[in-house]
Amino acid sequence: MTEERNDPSNPADESPELDARLNQIETATEEDSNVNEDFVHWLKTSFPIYVLAFAAAAGGYIWYFQDQATQQANTIDAWREFRAASNPDSLLELASEKEVTLPHLSVQARLQAGNLQLQAVRRNRPVNAEADSTETLSDEAREETLSGAEAAFKAAEASAGLLPDPMIQRATALAGLAAVAECRGDLEAAASYYEQAESTAESIPPFAARFRTARETMAGLDTPRTLPTAAEVSDLRTRATSQSNPTELDPVLTEILGDE
Repeated sequence: MTEERNDPSNPADESPELDARLNQIETATEEDSNVNEDFVHWLKTSFPIYVLAFAAAAGGYIWYFQDQATQQANTIDAWREFRAASNPDSLLELASEKEVTLPHLSVQARLQAGNLQLQAVRRNRPVNAEADSTETLSDEAREETLSGAEAAFKAAEASAGLLPDPMIQRATALAGLAAVAECRGDLEAAASYYEQAESTAESIPPFAARFRTARETMAGLDTPRTLPTAAEVSDLRTRATSQSNPTELDPVLTEILGDE
């Protein structure tokens, strides 16, 4: 049988179909070899680049979400610190630290710092006084506290410009400045600040109405009042006890005399 295959006179060896089939097999083998060589070349040259690109993308994706989680945690911690703060200095320090990253918190901290100092002046007590303390503010301490409140409210108004919609914060800061001016007895400046606050909050009528009411209630506060002398008080007291309707007394005098 071997001789038949190798016999040149065998017609099967001269079959064109067989030659074509052999050529196809050789071509396919050569193409497969080229594909394998190209794949090996791609693995050596381009594959590492794709791996690095994928790793970089995955790393960036992970970093982004970790950064977002960290920022959220920092925001929560900052607001907790704000709520726990009871000292104007701590609030102002927090406001400076978060002015860029948390502008809303920064403005609120400054407003709260100004409010704490303003309330201290109104109560005539030091800012950090104990609940059972009887200590009062000296004239110098009172003015120093008012100056601190004024600076805090002005800083809050200025930093409110970093907010997308600073209307309420600016109006509140202006109202705080008006209250400081009232405490100093500068009613003209107070009225001006209240008017600015009202104008700033005009798009929220109930809010603007509060500032308008505050401004209007100052009318007449700068009018000097003449208090009665001791003799006049004694005479009025005697006449009041003999009258059937003591409510006819002047309201101011009624407050002086008490509810007798």
